[in-house]
Amino acid sequence: MKKIIFLPLFLILFKTFCFSQSFEVLNQNTEYTFKKASKEFYFISEDLNESKGIKVADMKFYARDKGEKISLIPVFSSLRKRANKLGANSFFISEIEYDPNKTRYDITVELFFLNDDEIEENLALYPKNLIVFIGNVNTTNEKKERTFKLNHEEYTLRPFQYVTYEYNDGEEITIQVGGAMGSMATKRGKENEAPQFFSFGGATVIPVVTPGFPRKEGFSFTSGTISPMDMDLGLFLMEIIKVREGED
Repeated sequence: MKKIIFLPLFLILFKTFCFSQSFEVLNQNTEYTFKKASKEFYFISEDLNESKGIKVADMKFYARDKGEKISLIPVFSSLRKRANKLGANSFFISEIEYDPNKTRYDITVELFFLNDDEIEENLALYPKNLIVFIGNVNTTNEKKERTFKLNHEEYTLRPFQYVTYEYNDGEEITIQVGGAMGSMATKRGKENEAPQFFSFGGATVIPVVTPGFPRKEGFSFTSGTISPMDMDLGLFLMEIIKVREGED
């Protein structure tokens, strides 16, 4: 009985150990101190002035195209938790390398602490009046493609792809998923709305809402095939997909 119990336990510990080693803190600012860990985690626009914020550290980590703990979404969740523990509330992607043979991403980010004014300045640089649909990012199976209709025009979204739609102030937008028996939502666009992200990853996606951002009225779906996604996670995934598809 001891042998039967020991082997699975060893494998669990080994798997946990390997995953924990995927993050490496580089060049930590030892002079930076904080009283309370942040719960926020903002994507820093490349257009934000470089003088903004306090540099906390660089962090290097890896992710893969699929895997319960090492695919992009759970890795991002771990990045957020680790960054918050260091006192950071924002991140800037400095490097992404993708190896298609190993389906592996090696990513380096710069972690910062932004004050309230700097956060608002950064958020003002985010794209406005934009809807982004992101395909499943936890599988390379092309059969996992999804179809949906946007303003009655049909789109097909394969894994590791995204579709963007920029709308105008006052424009009526209709999204339909799941066919005739599916779900449909309609809204009217307003000026300078924050970008909205949706994922067709199903149960692989758990929405993580960044606190503090003034959300506008958005879409609501009853279908389980589409999920709202935290926009900072969405912006992160867009950068990953660009590199994966050779756009950067």
